[in-house]
Amino acid sequence: MLRTIIRQPVHLRRIRRPCRRLFFTFDPSETFMSTLLDQGSIRDWMRSNRLYEDNLFYYLLIIAGWFVAGFLTLGFEWGGFSPAQNLALNFVWYLLLCTGMALAPVWYRLLFGRTHTAQREQAVRQVLDGLEDEAERQMFLRYLAAGGQLPMRSAQRWALVFLGGYFLFEVFFITAWVKDMALVWQPDWVLAIVEWVKGHTNLPPMNEGWDVFDLSIERKDFIYQYYQSNEDFMASELGMATMLFSFLRLFAYPLIVVALMKSFGIALGWLGTSQIAYRSQTSLWGFIWATALMLGTFLMTISSILMVQTISDDTKIAPIMFGRWVWLAQFYMNLIYFFVVMSVVMLLGWLRLVFSFFFNLVGKVLNYGR
Repeated sequence: MLRTIIRQPVHLRRIRRPCRRLFFTFDPSETFMSTLLDQGSIRDWMRSNRLYEDNLFYYLLIIAGWFVAGFLTLGFEWGGFSPAQNLALNFVWYLLLCTGMALAPVWYRLLFGRTHTAQREQAVRQVLDGLEDEAERQMFLRYLAAGGQLPMRSAQRWALVFLGGYFLFEVFFITAWVKDMALVWQPDWVLAIVEWVKGHTNLPPMNEGWDVFDLSIERKDFIYQYYQSNEDFMASELGMATMLFSFLRLFAYPLIVVALMKSFGIALGWLGTSQIAYRSQTSLWGFIWATALMLGTFLMTISSILMVQTISDDTKIAPIMFGRWVWLAQFYMNLIYFFVVMSVVMLLGWLRLVFSFFFNLVGKVLNYGR
């Protein structure tokens, strides 16, 4: 459809001269992209590395570089300063690191501005700027986006920055805010959060039934060799730090999921979720298979929620007790967030399919009655 529109002379007359030679050869069987990407035919270009994924790789590399710098340096202590003053210095350093992440587009231009990916990105922008007709421009954007040949947008980059900043804050928390398994700074608002967590923790017989958090120290738990009762743990300095850490992760949970959907959601479609959605719409077995996968990812989502709400979970206590390297060893557990994103994406597609089938069925019944 786009090829037909672009070949019409009335549209070509509205395209700037530098772009006319490009769109005269806009045909999958011809070498139309030689001016843009110098990669031969459009079919070969679309089968090559996706611009979005290449762009994502470089921005991940930049943010990971700042993260590694923070991971190795946060938690420093300068002699002559109190623990609270060292915490303030660490927080200033954390903000500078986050600023470095936020300036990722600047580092991208400085460090990777001459790469093939940057040249492809610049070429795409030049072609888009050359399209004066808005309808053609939007159609070309959809065409490129379908094949992953658009660079990351600002919102997608900011989602990556948030992810890097949040996980770096966890490192800041366990290395600078917590010293010797105790919070070095306990203002009134921190104590209020800790009390709120205590009041919303399922802890019989004081608080029975389902609540926001759960605490149950058993013999199989790692913390049992230090605290044999829930009450002793919650009254300890380690318990206060863990409760604040649990609140932090609960608050960040939906934000992490949204940020992952924003930055990695389209890539998950290329990894197979879009194919699953297509099969679910074209055959009964495809629908059954998609439903089974959706239930599996939904169970992973439930597991992630239980992991976040359980205060005595090892992923919270062990990093606070033993530091950043234990946190890093357990970082792979965060991959469960990708299953949450897949669950949300598949659930939305499944609901859309079910409601579409239902409304079509109702429409046919009503039309048959007439």
